[in-house]
Amino acid sequence: MAETLNSSNHSVSSQMGCKEQSAFTKFARQERPKVLKEFPGIAFTKVSELLVERWRALPVEEHIKYEKLAKEMDKKRKYSADRISGEQVMSVKSFMSKSWNKKICQRPYRREMALDVSLNKLKEDCVPAHNELMDIVPILIGQLRPSGTWLYRKENEIGVVRHWGLQETVVYYRLMLDHSIPLMKLDSSIPLDESILGPELWKILLSLKKTYDIIKNAVIITSDVISKNGFRIELTEGSGRAYCMLTETASNISFYGVNDLKDVLELIKKNGSSCLEKCRPERVKCYIRDEAVRIARQCPGIMERETLQDLVHYWQSNLTHLGATCLHRKPFFFVLKDLSEVELQKQKN
Repeated sequence: MAETLNSSNHSVSSQMGCKEQSAFTKFARQERPKVLKEFPGIAFTKVSELLVERWRALPVEEHIKYEKLAKEMDKKRKYSADRISGEQVMSVKSFMSKSWNKKICQRPYRREMALDVSLNKLKEDCVPAHNELMDIVPILIGQLRPSGTWLYRKENEIGVVRHWGLQETVVYYRLMLDHSIPLMKLDSSIPLDESILGPELWKILLSLKKTYDIIKNAVIITSDVISKNGFRIELTEGSGRAYCMLTETASNISFYGVNDLKDVLELIKKNGSSCLEKCRPERVKCYIRDEAVRIARQCPGIMERETLQDLVHYWQSNLTHLGATCLHRKPFFFVLKDLSEVELQKQKN
């Protein structure tokens, strides 16, 4: 019993069973303050040694006393833990039983109707009808500072011009007319023939304008509807038949390839190859739209009178058939006041 903790090869917890360790913990909590009071500044390890020695020196009756206390504490802990978990389960069950309503599970009755929907009709509805007032040139009155917004007058209305929206739209349609999509060389060229494109589209592709490239010793399809839409196609002949190789595609449009080329050829079939604007596939339109917004936002926020007049003139000369809305379907001209209403009020007064 006189053997100390340091002289033993085992720790305190390994020298005692689980019951004895729990009883010892109870004893140590009561005895530790006494040891610290008797030996001020004693090391932590020495405190443990003294507690073990005093525990071993206790009579059997004291050991039994602390074991009973430890058992009672364990029972209280287990009871409180079981009660808390049981209350939580019951609270969840009661909540579910009260809040659950079978009517919620019933699917509500929905009346169904068949509607004749046309995407072309929806597109037409999105574009405002042409207004005769669009032919009237708005007169710029002055510029509001510091916002840079321009006031205009047109017939009997006074309003503000959303010049940034007008600028985005004009830039977009100018890019649509002549912008070339940047190209990126493919790691491996894609062969094109009649079996891939179909007889009709293949015939259209072969009928487009071609140029002989001396450097690469190949015939290149140089029609704007192909090259400016993000394709470089080389034409070769072998075994008595012609076939093409798609060597470069658009670098800024993800997964741009043969299907997009088919879309371009379908547009050429419908609109001809003379008008690039009408032969832009949807993915190219989206790219050009983003480019127009980016370019417009890089321009100064405050616009000079001459610049705005040029934009309005270009819109009235080329784009009035598309309506007076920007790429985000917001109007260029926002009416603040109708002067005819002011005159009527004056006459009444």
